[in-house]
Amino acid sequence: MTLTTYGPIFHKSTATTTNSHTAAYIAKGIQEVILEFGENFINSVVTDNAMNMRAAWNILRIEFPSILFYGCAAHSTNLIISDIFKKSQSVFDENNLQLQWAHNVLEIANKITNYFNSRQIVKAYLHETQKQEINKTIRLVNSVKTRWGTQLAVLEKLLESKRSIQSVLGNNKLPIQTLQDRQIRVLIADEDNWDNISTLAEVLHPISDSATLSLVYKEMVDMENLQRTIISPIQDSVIAIIVRRFDYMKNSIMQLAYLLDSRFYPYNNFQPTVHELTQLFYEVIPYISNFISKSENEIHAELYKEYGELVTLLNNNISLQEVAKELHPRDWWSAYGFGFQLLQLFCTRVFAMPISSASSERNWSAFSHIHTKKRNRLTNERLEELVYIYWNLRVIYKDNNKKEGNINNGSDIEQEIDNYETNNLSDNEESDYFWEDFDELTDQA
Repeated sequence: MTLTTYGPIFHKSTATTTNSHTAAYIAKGIQEVILEFGENFINSVVTDNAMNMRAAWNILRIEFPSILFYGCAAHSTNLIISDIFKKSQSVFDENNLQLQWAHNVLEIANKITNYFNSRQIVKAYLHETQKQEINKTIRLVNSVKTRWGTQLAVLEKLLESKRSIQSVLGNNKLPIQTLQDRQIRVLIADEDNWDNISTLAEVLHPISDSATLSLVYKEMVDMENLQRTIISPIQDSVIAIIVRRFDYMKNSIMQLAYLLDSRFYPYNNFQPTVHELTQLFYEVIPYISNFISKSENEIHAELYKEYGELVTLLNNNISLQEVAKELHPRDWWSAYGFGFQLLQLFCTRVFAMPISSASSERNWSAFSHIHTKKRNRLTNERLEELVYIYWNLRVIYKDNNKKEGNINNGSDIEQEIDNYETNNLSDNEESDYFWEDFDELTDQA
């Protein structure tokens, strides 16, 4: 996937066949794409956080020092949630004992959700009750391991539907016929279960995706601080998990991006010493030195000087701080950063960098919806062509609608892909809905 002004565009896929996913093999594939576009047209490469990917970054950094290689922030937050829900491995591990509580609460939530989603009549009564009580239908979401954030969605949808769920199971038209009917009613009637679901949702809610590298840094620090204020049975364990994952993912570019994002002035989450600031500027020089005909020492001195002038400007100009809160940091630096030659160059690059590889992960779902049990003889080449058409026409069609002012008619392809997998459809139903959308899109094109 490549990120352009249109959005995430599907470029190509590679069938690895008999090749092992070693660091060298992955680095070679990424190198080919970089050379195809040109090094100066690539700001960054974001992948998941697997060890082979991280080893590939180290190989590529030698050849492409002006490109930033880093891990997906959404994958990191998903790993935090996965760590929270790991089952206890040892009765002597206090953290695992705490996290067992989270696993048990989610298990109860999944039991309630699955009960309604697997019974047509019960589900129909629930939707009727929702329309009567809140004038809308709320679809309960199943937890999907390959879909990030669905654990929180399970909890939030249940809490939103709590009153309707309790009303439905108190309906005499739905008699208790099986042991499961009785067990679910006991779970739903127990207010402690609802309190635990609410507490767990509160814990998971701050663990979210972000839009810029600077916001990733701020939200990870805020996440840790907020967890210290949320009283829950897993407080200490969650804080330890967040700190460990954050230390694994943060880098100098992320820290400097936070310091140069005027939305967060006066930067309470990170106040570096003179030595730390000096080291940060040295570490980012490779990302701009290709575009400036100056020595490293000259670039470093200029960066340090411009940063001091920026802090002085923001300190004396409240209106610039207010404007920064309304603009994307890339736009702020394009409009107001003309007095800071090197910092503006750095910021227009760094604030255009994606923080997530989620688009690539979701794109594999598009592959699975095209290559189905009914269409299982597609060659890799034909499958790639179909995905290329489906994904990119969607993105362009959405962009055209926005330009024409029809924002609500633009298709959010990533949300659609998520809906196929979380709306409890069978394989055949998913395939049918997918191809109906595909036919509609090609007709519009």
